[in-house]
Amino acid sequence: MAQRAARLGERFKAQLMTLQEKYPEWIAEVRGRGLMLGIEFQESIIDEVSYLPLAIPGLKNVLREHLPGMVASALLHKHGILGTLMLNNRAVLRVYPPLVIDEADLDYFVASLEEVLKDGPKELVKKRVNHAMSFAGLKFVAPWVAKLTGGR
Repeated sequence: MAQRAARLGERFKAQLMTLQEKYPEWIAEVRGRGLMLGIEFQESIIDEVSYLPLAIPGLKNVLREHLPGMVASALLHKHGILGTLMLNNRAVLRVYPPLVIDEADLDYFVASLEEVLKDGPKELVKKRVNHAMSFAGLKFVAPWVAKLTGGR
């Protein structure tokens, strides 16, 4: 089982590093051993997003800190993939698949992650902000947005 995890992990890590090369503005580093990997995201990609609610003071900082969480949320909602975050580094998405996973499932994860990255940061932020505002935030955020936009 350990040799299988090492072999699959090498393949999986290579696939993720290919994504890192393709999307360097998103992925800062891929690291780990065997099937226990971490994907560190470039939080600065949030600065490229021009979306109205980002004019709310402090929102960009909050979104930077939650970038891996937004990626994990998109993976869950769009692809049914459950991801977790590192407790000691919020910029890292943990990828710890079960040791019995097969290559097709790893390929599905890589393709799904690429789809999320391809959508771009604006789409990711827009969905997250709209989701947050649709729950409890709307009554608190709406007055700020109205003030910033002059009531438009």
